[in-house]
Amino acid sequence: MSRSWPLWQRRMLALGILGLLLWGVAVLIIGPVLQAYRANGEQIAQMERRLAEYRRIAADKPALEAEIERRHSVLRRAGYFLKSRTPSLASAELQELVRSRITEAKGKLVSSQAHETRLEDGRRKVIVDARMRGDIGALQQVLFKLVTSHPLVFVDELVVTGIRSRVVGRVRQAEDPSVQLLDVRLKASAYMDSAGEGT
Repeated sequence: MSRSWPLWQRRMLALGILGLLLWGVAVLIIGPVLQAYRANGEQIAQMERRLAEYRRIAADKPALEAEIERRHSVLRRAGYFLKSRTPSLASAELQELVRSRITEAKGKLVSSQAHETRLEDGRRKVIVDARMRGDIGALQQVLFKLVTSHPLVFVDELVVTGIRSRVVGRVRQAEDPSVQLLDVRLKASAYMDSAGEGT
């Protein structure tokens, strides 16, 4: 049947088939390549902007370090860091600080335990777990004395439970029944001066 078609029609059909094939190649191969090229171009432009920002920060590094050191020396002079230069002494210093604040508030220190120090934001952090007993007034005073002390102490965790009055035999212990005693577990932390790092 195609033999009966004139030559120009056969040529037009061949050109149409060829055009469809070229369009298919363009859609299946060239299209994804162009799309990837555009996406990569956008990523390259974004990375170049980020690189320019990093270079600007790197150029400002000496000034930033000087400002950080200036602020750190202000904090050091204000007494916001533990004075001890080694982790073990700093842990003992924080334990003693927590113990003295509990005693000053007329609370009873049940136990305290120092944890290993860890680096946080480039500074060595000392952590102490303490357990105390006392009334709500003692707890308020302990928290106030800790968070307003020098060095700066953070109360990271606080668990408070009530203690029921104990009865020994048939005689109640000599405690004011109107005062609710509390069992308090707290986690306190403070930072060492960066000059003590690595020692």
